[in-house]
Amino acid sequence: MVFFTGAIHMGGTAQGWLVNDLTGSSLALGTVQSLFSIMILFFSPLGGVLADRVEKKLIVLFTWVATAGIFGVLALLIVRGHIEMWHLFAASTLQGLVFSFNITSRFGLISQLVRDGLLKNATSMVALTFNINGLLFPLLGGAVIDLIGVGWAYVVITLLYVASAAMVTRVPRQGVLPRQARSSLMKDFVIGFRFLKGQPVLLGLTCLALSSVALGQPYLVLLPKMATETFHVEASGLGLLISMAGLGGIAGNLILAGLASGVRLGRLAIAMALASGLGLIILALIGNMLLGVIVLALIGLTSLPAFTIIESLLQRHTPPEMRGRVMSLYMMVWGLFPVGVLLSSALADAVGLWLPLVIDGVGMAAVALIAMRVFPGLLTLTAREDPPKQAP
Repeated sequence: MVFFTGAIHMGGTAQGWLVNDLTGSSLALGTVQSLFSIMILFFSPLGGVLADRVEKKLIVLFTWVATAGIFGVLALLIVRGHIEMWHLFAASTLQGLVFSFNITSRFGLISQLVRDGLLKNATSMVALTFNINGLLFPLLGGAVIDLIGVGWAYVVITLLYVASAAMVTRVPRQGVLPRQARSSLMKDFVIGFRFLKGQPVLLGLTCLALSSVALGQPYLVLLPKMATETFHVEASGLGLLISMAGLGGIAGNLILAGLASGVRLGRLAIAMALASGLGLIILALIGNMLLGVIVLALIGLTSLPAFTIIESLLQRHTPPEMRGRVMSLYMMVWGLFPVGVLLSSALADAVGLWLPLVIDGVGMAAVALIAMRVFPGLLTLTAREDPPKQAP
């Protein structure tokens, strides 16, 4: 996870800088990100079904090797000066396809490696790794870009994916959980959908995740434009802005990992969504780099741990044999990322950065308040050991 999350964060900085350098358009970057998410929307259900049928370690290994190949081709194109936007569109589409299978298997592998009583702590530790690298690797990526060029940043990303694939070979196989009866892939997915639909608390968590993705994440696509046009900084400055969100996430997940299992995590997730919405509104109104760094750290403090809570609670309150499918439905939420990012990036190009940030912030706060009213069970949801729910 150290190598993998490092590649993710350096890739975000490098891709944002490269697209902004080629086009100067937030919409172009939003389109690249959206192609990735659309593939997750359509293929993560298949990834979830396979995660419940196939050895998860092998899926994770294969997908990381494939991702290393994609970034290796991009690195070669950039270094040789042949990179074009259609290359990035194609690469993002392929990455989304590969990640559709990686994510659900990776979640399932973690939940098989640790017992339920420690799942929140394990998920928090994984998230902490993600956030620490969210602090370090954007800075490293920005420095590499400024010193030797964006192509070599892509070379480093390729090597990080190779290293992550090499490390996962050392993880022991966990086997495939037994199932009462074999059925078609589509029927397995429908069973997972019906299970989620019949659990109001899990449905409420999924709705919170949807607002956090569609409204709470597009600001990341706007940061390259904010760095160059509002704060007037170079690639290393962009890396600093992204890193501050990671720094906030580190603090938030450290606090979260130390909480007792009886803490009402559902209520905490709602409070974090409200705070993140307020942070986006404040970010829209400032024009100072120092204030921007502080606000981004606060946004990371609330938004990133919220995803940790949602992911751990979804797995904790889902029977083991259903987790791949339920987590694939959760990942479909990430597939709806284009709904927010395309609108936000188009508004940023047409009107200015302030309007999409205000809309997203107000929207996040509104969804959190509605979820609290429609799904009251969220307010008492904890990570305690409960009798396992029966799958249909």
